[in-house]
Amino acid sequence: MNDSGIGTAALEAVREMMLWAATAAGLAPDDVTTDERSIAGYFIGERIWNCVLLDGDRQVAAVHVTAVPPVQSAADFRAFADELLARAVDATKATVPTGLRPWLGCVVPLPQFEADDDRSELFAGVRTILDRLVDTSALDAACLLSGASGIADQWLSLPAFTAALQARCLLFSAVSVS
Repeated sequence: MNDSGIGTAALEAVREMMLWAATAAGLAPDDVTTDERSIAGYFIGERIWNCVLLDGDRQVAAVHVTAVPPVQSAADFRAFADELLARAVDATKATVPTGLRPWLGCVVPLPQFEADDDRSELFAGVRTILDRLVDTSALDAACLLSGASGIADQWLSLPAFTAALQARCLLFSAVSVS
């Protein structure tokens, strides 16, 4: 486990997906890397994002992969939501030297649970937060990874997330050439 509460396998899977999206969009495989890095922030000078896609030294995308922490109260849930919001807004408002800020995303893997599990309401709340972060353009895309039905929808699915990232990589590739 790392500071985000997720395992190394989940981070590596997201990093592999990011590399695939970048190379499928035409970015040179030898120039593309993913790693944990800091990206510019507006309120806080820099924040660490655990999956940053680089083309050479240029930041193409930043994805925060985080698990829902154990929630004992509404305050715990608000703290989780506040962290996602602060991270997204801070990076969205930042001024970057290239003028093209990194594409921003969030992936939240959920543990396996049944639809009648007490946590289903909590996870539905996570879905609402991610939807709103994307709807307000604080994030470019979000992904809710869940095996339970009724929690994730087509807009928070891994295919939709990957397609949005790949589209950004295509734009980045086109802007880099001109």
